[in-house]
Amino acid sequence: MWLFCCLIRLTQPNFRNNWFVSYRLKERWSVKGFTQEFPGLDDELRGRYRALTDERVLDYLEDLGITGVEWLPIQAGADDDFLVTRKLTNYWGYNTLGFFAPSHRFASPRQAGAIYSTANQDCQAMVNAMHRRGIECWMDVVYNHTSEGNEEGPTLCFRGLDNASYYRLSEDKRTYLDESGCGNTVNLSHPRVLQMVMDSLRYWVNTFGIDGFRFDLATILGRNPIDFDARSAFLSCVRQDPDLENTRMVAEPWDIGNGGYQLGSFPPGWSEWNDRYRDGVRRFWANEEGTLPPLADLLLGSYQSFFANDRGPVASVNFVTAHDGFTLNDLVSYEQKHNEANGEDNRDGHGSNYAYNHGVEGTTDDVDIIAERGQAQRNILSTLLLSQGVPMLLAGDELRNSQGGNNNAYCQDNPIGWINWPEHPTEHPQFRFVKHLIAVRQKLAVLRQRNWLHGTDRDPHWALPNISWLNESAQIMTSEQWSDPYRQMVMMLLVDHQPADEESSAVLLMINNSDTNLDVPLDTDQMPTGRWRCWVNTSDPGCTDSPLNNELEMNVPAKTVVLLRCYTEKSGHIDA
Repeated sequence: MWLFCCLIRLTQPNFRNNWFVSYRLKERWSVKGFTQEFPGLDDELRGRYRALTDERVLDYLEDLGITGVEWLPIQAGADDDFLVTRKLTNYWGYNTLGFFAPSHRFASPRQAGAIYSTANQDCQAMVNAMHRRGIECWMDVVYNHTSEGNEEGPTLCFRGLDNASYYRLSEDKRTYLDESGCGNTVNLSHPRVLQMVMDSLRYWVNTFGIDGFRFDLATILGRNPIDFDARSAFLSCVRQDPDLENTRMVAEPWDIGNGGYQLGSFPPGWSEWNDRYRDGVRRFWANEEGTLPPLADLLLGSYQSFFANDRGPVASVNFVTAHDGFTLNDLVSYEQKHNEANGEDNRDGHGSNYAYNHGVEGTTDDVDIIAERGQAQRNILSTLLLSQGVPMLLAGDELRNSQGGNNNAYCQDNPIGWINWPEHPTEHPQFRFVKHLIAVRQKLAVLRQRNWLHGTDRDPHWALPNISWLNESAQIMTSEQWSDPYRQMVMMLLVDHQPADEESSAVLLMINNSDTNLDVPLDTDQMPTGRWRCWVNTSDPGCTDSPLNNELEMNVPAKTVVLLRCYTEKSGHIDA
């Protein structure tokens, strides 16, 4: 889960065999945006590396269940001139210049003559504090372009050192090839430029103890030099580098160049941001037609995207919201972007958000609409955290944080871009719901499969397939039902295959996006036999481990996600 991007870990997987097992919950955020208004912090800590050493911040992460955080870029960079003239800043930090230096913006107040050493010390203290709590530290890194911009931009570093080596140029050598959309493209085909990037990665791992990297516009890094190649020089160097052997690598698998969209094409050992997951889940819960079959694929870890390249479900980093786009609260509160504060006449930012405002654009006092929006957020969060693959959570979504409909807050280093913290965040009802979802995912290994589920293996205890897709009558879905574009209900039965003398586990994920309450029988020949209990019910967020009133039937309200577990004689209960 990420801008609060965090990961849940139960065991340490072998990197080469399965480096990014979905025992992790990844949370993504800005160092400043996460801490600037965090309740109770001293003013000199707010927005700085040292804020993330504060026990109250670490307690919050640990209480939620986070074991890995991914920061927006913290490498030193520069502001764009057009932002400076508007008295704005590059808040997200995707404008790197110093690949070996932590940004001084988040450092403690300057000590005379020691600004960069202070940034180094503070960054190291932040990593060490998180490691002491068992929290991994990930960096979003930008090696695809620099802050020098296009041929009309300033000469700050690499342009003056060796322009033709550091950047990809047009045939006449006078202009830049811009596959990043930011004015220039770093030339990783040049051996010295490639060496610089590899040295930078090793520096952050060996000096600061960074545990993983998320590569912005990673398709550029895999071009060799024109077309994407999973065996490119950069990807080959990463694969064989002993200093990076246990470092986790995540690609943003696209750029704006020719053939730039490469979801599913990165080599084994890498994971990828899955925008198909984002759009598929959004479209389903926005009631679009024909979205049920794609949702089923996403629930299984996006088989269609990753299987062909010999990769498992953990290759998919599932997310519905990230720093770029609406927050979760805004996704269910706005249908149009509201980016006027960015100074570009609302032309910037994504136009296709698959958002649904529930009848009113923006804030409202209507209690019914507020309740519907809360239910919609719980549905999306449940879908995310109960899917196979690696879930990524945007920081603040567990608190219904809003950016006022701004879906491109890259230049909003102010309350628009910062998390708006309640006074007692751990008492927020959505925090408690997300915390419970994370605990459920952590305790049920059947929700965190390393291999694809095909429905061919049968459990020795119940003699059932490891996965079954059922309709509202608890019967196997027919091809006609799968083809029905208006169908909005499906059940996924997962059976954990254990030896006969060990505990077997079966869970039933019920997703009902229709407008009708459904009574689902649990006593069919497709179901395990035992005592059913409800672990998740988005219509009743207080449900954490409740016995069903009628063991033979479950009522699933409209617009609801429900997770049941079947208990046998050997099963225990979750500690909610």
